[in-house]
Amino acid sequence: MILAVDIGNTNIKLGIFHYGGYDKLRVDSSESGLKKIEEAIVDIQFGGAIVSSVSPAMTAPILSIIAHKVEREPIVVSCKSDTGLSFSVTNPERVGADRIVAAAYAFNHFQGPAAVVDFGTITAISVVGNGAAFMGGALLPGVRMMARAMNEHTALLPLVEIIPEVQPLGNNTEGAIASGVVIGSAGAVDRIIKDIGERLARDLKVAVTGGNSGVVGRYLSRCDLNDQDLNLKGLKYLYDRMVL
Repeated sequence: MILAVDIGNTNIKLGIFHYGGYDKLRVDSSESGLKKIEEAIVDIQFGGAIVSSVSPAMTAPILSIIAHKVEREPIVVSCKSDTGLSFSVTNPERVGADRIVAAAYAFNHFQGPAAVVDFGTITAISVVGNGAAFMGGALLPGVRMMARAMNEHTALLPLVEIIPEVQPLGNNTEGAIASGVVIGSAGAVDRIIKDIGERLARDLKVAVTGGNSGVVGRYLSRCDLNDQDLNLKGLKYLYDRMVL
């Protein structure tokens, strides 16, 4: 069995890959989350493990938990890993490991250029072009971050729970916030991908993932793949590429 760990700012996702497919676990990026992970894998030994992290404070504790559970040293994904990507950005070392994993998986999945949109704590658009070149993208506040910011930085606006069904024309304060946050995010992503595609003179395939992808993805004008487990599958793809 192979263990894939995707460490985010808000959540940590585990994928336990076996011959029949995979099992997954999602916990908070916290001390209690680490304890749940430890309990979940206490009786399991893995042939190998691969980790991507955008939360340095959580990386070392995760590696400590899984170190004695694997037969070989865990792989930690970075821009220097053998992902098949080259980097056409100013500082490759500052590209989030989650974006690297997603871009590599999307290019392999579509067999060509693609834009990956991760609707997570932030909304991250990552573009991989001809020859599997990571070209950059765009970063926006995530939908829940937007909703919290409006509540925290105003006197009267409430904190709105983000739900899948949103109407463009909000007929109350909560509906207006939800429209702006959810449909506004989808519109911003659509526009950015359209402009990038025109600049590159390419029709980019669009892959969507992240905890909020089920909410926002339906409002995009184009979505060729919507998979909340894209990064876990990407980690397994990279493990196979590097080890097998």
